Amino acid sequence: MLQWSDATEQWFASELSGTEKYEADNFVLVGTRPPESSWMPDRYNRPQFPWGRWKILRADKSVYVNGPEDVVGLQEAIWLNPSQIAEYLQQKYEVGQLKPVEVGPPEPCTAEPVGAKLAAPTIVFAKIIQPLHPAERERNYEKPLAQYLKKQDLGMITGGGTMQDKNGSVLFAGIDIEVKDAKNAIPRIAKKLAELGAPEGSTLEYEVEGELVIQPISGRQ
Repeated sequence: MLQWSDATEQWFASELSGTEKYEADNFVLVGTRPPESSWMPDRYNRPQFPWGRWKILRADKSVYVNGPEDVVGLQEAIWLNPSQIAEYLQQKYEVGQLKPVEVGPPEPCTAEPVGAKLAAPTIVFAKIIQPLHPAERERNYEKPLAQYLKKQDLGMITGGGTMQDKNGSVLFAGIDIEVKDAKNAIPRIAKKLAELGAPEGSTLEYEVEGELVIQPISGRQ
């Protein structure tokens, strides 16, 4: 049981973190801090890859900016893997900020062998070489692609934005996608985006073992 009594610590929940999303009761809710309003304040993501861009996360959209000078004063939003979360909780425990709780013995589980690890999702950036404004990007690509990803159980869209020239004209549109099985999902996503009208020169960009992979978006996969 976590006691969040330090007012300097800020905690935010996304739509995926609510307990109502769980279909089973084999989890322990360790702590919550309700937001002050129904909308989360602006926060930012630093680039995950060398070719990535700084991004401000807003309640209903993502906005790409030039660099750290454009996110001064905002809180950083970061992704944590299970080992990082475990390390953080261990630190909380060692300084006395966690209370032990009694739980019953675990039920036998044969679904997964001991020591098995879940593969980390792959972050894919869809670069669509088309001067789309946000409403057009959402209507033409994001909504139909999100429906396709959900129906095929391939992953989900985690953000989107546009890259503008100094004169304000849109150079290209971008969509951030998180996929479970890159080998299976990426060719199908490329084909779907081509069907939706992604023009020649559009690409999917992602990393494999630290190396950048750029795959053209085409209907012929």
